[in-house]
Amino acid sequence: MTYDAVLLDLYDTLVWSDWYGWQRRLAGVLGISREAMGRAFAETRPARSVGANPDLEGDLAAVLIAAGIDPSPSLMVEVLELEREMATSVRLYDDSLEVVRALREREVPTALVSNCSHNTRPIVDRLGLDKEFDAIVLSFEVGAMKPDAAIYRAALERVGDPDPARAVFVDDQVQYCDGAAAISLQTYLILRPEEALEGRPADLNGHRPIETLRPLLEV
Repeated sequence: MTYDAVLLDLYDTLVWSDWYGWQRRLAGVLGISREAMGRAFAETRPARSVGANPDLEGDLAAVLIAAGIDPSPSLMVEVLELEREMATSVRLYDDSLEVVRALREREVPTALVSNCSHNTRPIVDRLGLDKEFDAIVLSFEVGAMKPDAAIYRAALERVGDPDPARAVFVDDQVQYCDGAAAISLQTYLILRPEEALEGRPADLNGHRPIETLRPLLEV
């Protein structure tokens, strides 16, 4: 079967970064544990991911407040600089553009679908992904995040509104593949060997596992 559209997650699917290393650095600057830093990011993620804050500075201030830290102007300057360093360290996997370009050569529309906050738009721009994909759907820009059906439907609408059963979604998270499957999208769960240290899900919940994006070209 030839897909009528391919929807791809961003982080740990198309790109990688030393997120935990950056989080440790930020925790050190703030004088708190990495665990406390992680909790602050987790607590604020739902709001940040649907655009509740006006900009990147607002997102980071919300994280600091959740961690019990006063987001003073001087501290925000330092935190924003760390954020910019992290953003420039994000890299594409070797197969990412190879596969996306090959799909588009076959006239298969592609959409990037990411749960993210304001810090992701500069990454998308720096990597030139607007030119590589037919649609870019970032949760903070559309006000909906995976596994909410609304974000997958927004992506499908932007690539011609194909029958979901003839489209495919790729993500590294089981729950986000679950959300896609709930609206009849076919799914691949990507488990890249580079991410093995972070652990593999015990239950794939029926999603087809792949280690690279290249199997998308074999159908």
